[in-house]
Amino acid sequence: RASHILFNTQGADDVAKAAAKVRAQDVLTQIKGGASFETMARINGSDGTAQQGGDLGYFSNNGRMIPAFENAVFGQ
Repeated sequence: RASHILFNTQGADDVAKAAAKVRAQDVLTQIKGGASFETMARINGSDGTAQQGGDLGYFSNNGRMIPAFENAVFGQ
């Protein structure tokens, strides 16, 4: 089971991608400082999981997710 906060940069230029990275780092800092992950996902997430606090539910290591994400989740 995993959760995430997606910052969508698809189709964005380099300036917008850099701004999204700064925003993501700020959100991570807030979470590490005690902010609720679920609340931060609801506020900042840009995909359909945002309203569920970023919850992706249960999934297996079968290629359903992008490889980098599966590797991070399953520790490969």
